[in-house]
Amino acid sequence: MAFLKDPEEDYTPNLTPLVDVVFLLIIFFLVTTEFLPISRQFKIALPESEYSEEALKKGGNIMEINDAGTLALNGKIIPKVKLKKALRNLDPEKPLLIRADKQTPYGIVVQIMGICRSLGFPEVDASVIESP
Repeated sequence: MAFLKDPEEDYTPNLTPLVDVVFLLIIFFLVTTEFLPISRQFKIALPESEYSEEALKKGGNIMEINDAGTLALNGKIIPKVKLKKALRNLDPEKPLLIRADKQTPYGIVVQIMGICRSLGFPEVDASVIESP
């Protein structure tokens, strides 16, 4: 007498729901993550200080000055003669961070800080590197 064998069940896990969950988690983290815009125009060697605090808050403006005195505001190079006009177009309530190369003449940085203060920027900070 011939007996029929029951077909063996397939015990391999179904990976489709797992892959769906992983993709949903990736999408969730990408949507909820806030990426800070980095608008760097120049490679700048910042001066060193014993105390360093990154003063730029979310949504702040960045003024870059390289060692030759060329200016960039939020990643766009601007001539010095159009500096006041460019600064007037910014929101003065947002902080302004000045990233000046350590070889930049001190007078240029002071002039720019004075222009910013005269235009009503309440918070103008300079970026430095903490010395070891």
